[in-house]
Amino acid sequence: MNAHTIVDTLLEDRDEYLRSVIAGLNQFQKLLLDLDVAVTGVPPERAVSQYHHLPDSLLKWIEQPGGNPLMYLSDGGYSRIVWSTDTGNLWLTSNSSSTAKANWEKALPQREAFQNYCNAEYKRLLDEYRQTKQQPAP
Repeated sequence: MNAHTIVDTLLEDRDEYLRSVIAGLNQFQKLLLDLDVAVTGVPPERAVSQYHHLPDSLLKWIEQPGGNPLMYLSDGGYSRIVWSTDTGNLWLTSNSSSTAKANWEKALPQREAFQNYCNAEYKRLLDEYRQTKQQPAP
């Protein structure tokens, strides 16, 4: 085998692995990946390769210290999305890349899907918490 064949095989194996990671994402992660790809313009395989630090649920995301949950996007810059637990709004930070800013409006369907999911899941978590608090102690 020559060096090119070895490199090609390694890249194919990596892409196959990343496609299997994408296939195994839960709904929260899949919606975030779709938003990331739409805003940054990077291929899904590149975006998901950075998801090792991504919480696997909204609850874990909002439990992170520092106020409103935020996520760095996969464009290699400072592009971040933030979701407000108070207002339910999702936004792109002002110091995000020019590409992310340019794509933000075009990504409206992905933004709405992710924001709607977060808002519904947050409401469900709050309702669940309130029910737990109202139940008498054993």
